Amino acid sequence: MSLATPPDDPAALEVFPGRSLDPHTPLYRLFRASHTSVLYCSSRSDANGGRYDLAPPNGSCYLAETPVGAWLEVFRSPGTIDHADLEARRLAEVLVPEALDLADLTHPNARSHGVTAEIHAGPDYGIPRQWAERLHQAGWRGLAGLARHDPGALERTVTLLDGAGAHHPFGITWNITIGGLENDAALHQAVRPYGYEIARVPFEFPTVEPS
Repeated sequence: MSLATPPDDPAALEVFPGRSLDPHTPLYRLFRASHTSVLYCSSRSDANGGRYDLAPPNGSCYLAETPVGAWLEVFRSPGTIDHADLEARRLAEVLVPEALDLADLTHPNARSHGVTAEIHAGPDYGIPRQWAERLHQAGWRGLAGLARHDPGALERTVTLLDGAGAHHPFGITWNITIGGLENDAALHQAVRPYGYEIARVPFEFPTVEPS
């Protein structure tokens, strides 16, 4: 069966299966170096917004549980990634400041509420946004989901639901560490099985002098 629409009454989702993130749990986000804020909650008023964007004045901030998950959510098509694209972005490690309860879209019992895997991977964002809206109205501060572009469904995502714009969610200071991507050899190696290669474009090949 396809993904169902959420119930009209948000109170019905107060018993939706949940998952708790412990304080100091690391989450990851790739962002453009030109942006002044690491954490940004996008709203569905943006035509290019995300899967779980809330309606204004609220918004959704997208993170992943690993650097690989954050990579897959940004570099969605496998192939050769130019160093210039990496130099234009940064990887942020964001520590959860306090215990955070999420509506768990990956929990088996979510199926009894009408959720299917289509909520993570379907091309139509309309119904997933309805689910985000209702769950937010039910009091959930975030969503636990799966990265659409991971075929093994191993990489998990976290979507924070709060006010729209650039700010630290929930009025709490989040501890953030920022690093570069272009020299992150461990991450480059970790994404290679997904079909990514890191190289400069146009490619430069070594020349061999004739003997």
